[in-house]
Amino acid sequence: QVIHLQHGIADRDVKIAKLEVENRSLNHMLESSEQMTHLREKVEIVEMEKTIADMRTDVERLQKEKEALEIRGVAALHEAELQDKIERVELEKKIQELQVFILQL
Repeated sequence: QVIHLQHGIADRDVKIAKLEVENRSLNHMLESSEQMTHLREKVEIVEMEKTIADMRTDVERLQKEKEALEIRGVAALHEAELQDKIERVELEKKIQELQVFILQL
């Protein structure tokens, strides 16, 4: 009967040892899973930050393009105004020349 109890205790000790090993394995898997989840969250955050930085760069580039277009638009307006002035002065000059020509007749 003592031997039977000793076998029962030994079987129980083996089962406990197996359960402890399984428990450690499951705890390790849980830690790994939690670490992977944490890493995935970090990756998502980094990707979002990169997207935000890319958007910031796009906004800055578009703002510069807009400013360049505005400058060109203003320059084109000034150019048109200057061209009008040049044409007006040329016409006035021709009128003056015609008046001088007529007076010389």
